[in-house]
Amino acid sequence: MSAVAVASEPRLAVASTRTDVLLSNRMPRQLWYLAIVAVGTSAALVAALLSVYIHPAPRVHDEFSYMLAGDTILHGRLANPTPPAWEALQSFHTVMQPTYASKYPVGVGLLVALGMLVGNPLISSWLAAALMVASVTWMLAGVLPKRWALA
Repeated sequence: MSAVAVASEPRLAVASTRTDVLLSNRMPRQLWYLAIVAVGTSAALVAALLSVYIHPAPRVHDEFSYMLAGDTILHGRLANPTPPAWEALQSFHTVMQPTYASKYPVGVGLLVALGMLVGNPLISSWLAAALMVASVTWMLAGVLPKRWALA
């Protein structure tokens, strides 16, 4: 139907093309950076306030293992020595022989160690979430217009 309208009225084709160009314009670079700074600042403020007032304890087996990895890295070790009578101290998601360590890779342990170094392991969760959001936004900005990627 639009092809019939364009064939009969060339002015409609020019008007619709202009509208399409206006709608597909990308966000100016300064506005893009300003939006990132605004979102990042508000997220950091919320994260800081929640980290100060909420102190959750680890409840899931994985969380205890991540805390062990973070504490081990914070003390400058890759693994802890096996404790005496280790059979009685076995827990989920840890390795007791040949050394006492988390069974997970070091990445999450490094983030938890960074959070412990700052003062609160919860900061590592906020940092991981911020890195995830930034990487997904960056990925979407390559495929979609920047304003949609930011949304």
